[in-house]
Amino acid sequence: MTQDRTHSIAPPGAGVAALLLLPVLAAGAARPSGGERQVQAAEAPGERAVISEVQEELAGTEGLDAESITVTLEDGMVALSGEVENILAHDRAIRAAATVRGVRAIDDNLTVRPSIRSDTQIERDVATALALDPATEYWEINALVSDGFVTLQGAVESLAEKSLATRVAKSVRGVRGVENEIMIDLPLDRSDEQVAHDVTELLRWNTTVDAETIEIEVDDAIVTLSGHVDSVYEKRQAGRLAEVTGVREVDLSDLDVRWTGDDGDAGLANRTAEEVQQAVRMALSLDPRIEAFKPDIEVDEGVATLTGTVDNLEAKHVAGDAARDTLGVKAVRNQLTVEPREPIADEELEERVSNALQRSPYVSNVEIDVTAVDGEIYLEGEADSWFEHYAAGNAASRIAGVTEVHNNVDVGYGRIS
Repeated sequence: MTQDRTHSIAPPGAGVAALLLLPVLAAGAARPSGGERQVQAAEAPGERAVISEVQEELAGTEGLDAESITVTLEDGMVALSGEVENILAHDRAIRAAATVRGVRAIDDNLTVRPSIRSDTQIERDVATALALDPATEYWEINALVSDGFVTLQGAVESLAEKSLATRVAKSVRGVRGVENEIMIDLPLDRSDEQVAHDVTELLRWNTTVDAETIEIEVDDAIVTLSGHVDSVYEKRQAGRLAEVTGVREVDLSDLDVRWTGDDGDAGLANRTAEEVQQAVRMALSLDPRIEAFKPDIEVDEGVATLTGTVDNLEAKHVAGDAARDTLGVKAVRNQLTVEPREPIADEELEERVSNALQRSPYVSNVEIDVTAVDGEIYLEGEADSWFEHYAAGNAASRIAGVTEVHNNVDVGYGRIS
């Protein structure tokens, strides 16, 4: 998995197979050089302002009790402490703090509240979630649980698959943490130069990352990113984008967070439709849920149209999101068709979705009726918030065999008239 490390991964004097300085900008899309950016860099916000902004971000994050979290700051490092309801709330808190400018690092002292569920129940549900997720159902992964903490073991073919297994395990109610010990068995012998090229292009074309100040170093399937970015969130995104085929590990220890006040590259004048199309294609190839299907992509005046078939609804949603995060894309027409690998009887599908809702940390207490008609799911019931409404739809969309979700769950408290 992508991780921050204390020391450089390459031993002193080790040869580096590939070293690239990002990015090679299209002509006319010039941005200030590194030296100019230092001159233009805005003064970082003060300590009180950073703490206040982090608290505001936490308070505005749904699925999270911000009052249970204490925020402190020292030398740009934000420390979060307190107890949260579940592991997803924990991750949402970290992500919210990571978006605040002036935060250089996060000291995670949050604890996840112990669950009343037994380890046996949690272990069973993690195994079920992995078995029923369209992307992980054929992977050989074992899950062991102790005091709510999950250890994943087995083997997959990419770092992106390993990371996805963690996310699936975290979706189960009662999980307090995940230790991912899954081994990566690379099926392809890709050169460090090929890996460096793919990482370069993905960073260069992603809207959430300013690639100009990031250097990429690849040695023996290990990617090291160095330089600086504007936020912890951007650092985490860069690490995720580096999880291309052929990578065993991503090292972010030399990628500093230093806010410059620069809003990033908005110049798209010289990016052709063919360039944007290729960038979208690479973005889609990064996710194991959609990589195998290679959807057709057309770009016309900034509108990306996705056609073809995928075998699950989550893959369709992820493809649309990846296209939207690509520079040069103004809108997305997601016309992908969902065709499951094998038909599942509606009665069985209803049971699978109902069980998935019960496994969810966010909607297990919401009474939701599930109806399946020819693979399409209809959700009926009443939730307390729009967050729960969308969480129910997302949980249903991640089940193999679901081709569409019609989310008719009403919202009681806080309803917008």
